[in-house]
Amino acid sequence: MAIKPAAGDRIKQDFAKRRKFQLTAIWVTLVLLLAPALLYHHSQLLADFSKNDLLAAQVLILCAFIGFTAANWRCPSCGSYLGPNLSRRFCGRCNTELQYSPADHSRSERDL
Repeated sequence: MAIKPAAGDRIKQDFAKRRKFQLTAIWVTLVLLLAPALLYHHSQLLADFSKNDLLAAQVLILCAFIGFTAANWRCPSCGSYLGPNLSRRFCGRCNTELQYSPADHSRSERDL
């Protein structure tokens, strides 16, 4: 089943947006997980919190990240989970192309 060019472009744009959100979520999660651990002994900001409080907060942050990833990191075409590869070119389930190929970029630059 061939996908119309306009639909293929929409899928690739949606994947690019999902990938951007996923990369942002990774960085935000890392900062939120590591900052309290690094600041705990070196700052008075977290002096009112026990280690158990910080651990509970980190577990909640991690659970929120996993939930976000489960909802976000899906094929825009069929909705299946895309797995751990952020540079995936094709969906493993429906084989839809998710990213523009280098030939697509050079063609679009020539058309401008």
